[in-house]
Amino acid sequence: SMTRELACADDYNRRFAAGRFSDRELIEAATRNAAVAGAMDDEIGLLDVGRKGDVAVWERAGREPYRAVIEADPERLALVLRAGKPLLGEDAVMALWPGALCADDDIDLCGHQVRPCLLGDIGTTYAALATANTSSYPAFQCGVVLNEPLCQPQRLAVSGAFPAHDGLPKATDFDGDGYANGADNCPAIFNPANVSPATQPDADADGAGDACDFCPTSVSATGCGESSATDLVASLVLPTTLLEGQPFVATLAVANTGAAAATGRAVLPTLRELVDVSWSCAAAGGGTCPASGADGLDAVVSLPPGTTATFTIVATHPGPPTQAGEHFIAVASAIPAASLGDSDSLDNYGATASVVLGLLFADGFESADMSAWSFAVP
Repeated sequence: SMTRELACADDYNRRFAAGRFSDRELIEAATRNAAVAGAMDDEIGLLDVGRKGDVAVWERAGREPYRAVIEADPERLALVLRAGKPLLGEDAVMALWPGALCADDDIDLCGHQVRPCLLGDIGTTYAALATANTSSYPAFQCGVVLNEPLCQPQRLAVSGAFPAHDGLPKATDFDGDGYANGADNCPAIFNPANVSPATQPDADADGAGDACDFCPTSVSATGCGESSATDLVASLVLPTTLLEGQPFVATLAVANTGAAAATGRAVLPTLRELVDVSWSCAAAGGGTCPASGADGLDAVVSLPPGTTATFTIVATHPGPPTQAGEHFIAVASAIPAASLGDSDSLDNYGATASVVLGLLFADGFESADMSAWSFAVP
C-alpha cells in the first residue's frame, strides 16, 4: 500500500540518508511531486480549486501532521475520497458527508470499524471481493506485515565485479554500503558503486560522493546557483555504551564556520528508534534554534558566521542489547537551506557507534551512579 511504501521511504531516509528529506518532503514525494512527475498535476496532487479532490484522512493521534501520515496504521484511517466521492470511512464521518450513505456493511479494519463504498462504484462489495481473493495478498494487514520486500539496500552476491554489501550499518561502515568509513567518500550516506564497480560516484571529483554532496556537479560551493556559500558542521556525541532501558545524554552541535550567515536544518533521525526522547537547544552570538522538543529532531537553525547551536538530548534505548560486534549507529546532519551552498559537504554529517548492554540486576540497582564502572571487566 502507499502508506507502507511511505514507511519504507522513511526507514531508508532515517538509516541511510541521514534524514536528508523532511517529513513534508516525503509526503510531497508521494502526492504533489508524484503528480508532477506523471504530468498530472493539473488534475491531482493538490487540494485546490479545480483539482479532482482525492483525499485521505488519518487520525493524528498526538503526532505532528506529516509524521501522523508517515506512521499511519490501518486503524488510524478515517476517510478516503476519490474525486470527492467517499470510498471508505468511519460511520460517524460518513454520516456528515452528503450522499455518502453506502449499501456495504462495515468491516473490521484492525479493530477499527469502517464502511467501504464499493457497491455503487464497481457493482460489488468488499466482502464479496475478499471472499473471491482468499489466496491473494490481502488489501491490508494488521501488526507485523508478512511477505513484504525489505527496505534495506543490499547486494549480497558479487555481480559484474561490483562489491557485495549487506546494507547493515556498523561501527566500521556507518552506512552499510560495503565501503569502510575511511575509504568511503560518503561515510554517513549510503553510496555504493553503481556505475563503475571500482569507485563510488563523485562527478565533480571534489572528494564528496554524489550522494552526500549538496552540489555534486561543481567543486564551487555556489556552483549549483546558490546565492552565497557557508560551511555548516555537525558534531554528534553519544556515550560509547548504552544501557537497555536507561536514559542517556547526547549532544548535537551545529556550527557555522563559513563567512556567510546560514539557515538550515539540524537533523538527528536516529532518535526515531529510541523512546522517551526530549531535547533542548541553546544558541549564542545571535544564532537561533527551537528551545525544546520531543521525539524526532528536525529543527531549523539560523547561525551567523562563527556561531553554534547546541542540542542536548535525553533518550532511552529500548533494547534489545546488541550482539557481539554489533553497534547502535546514530547519524546526524546539518543541511543548508536550498539558497545556500556549502564549502565542505562531508563535515555536514556526524555519526557515532554505541554498544547497547542489558541490565545486570533486576532490582533496579543500575539507577545509581555507574560512571566509574568498567564494562570491559566483569
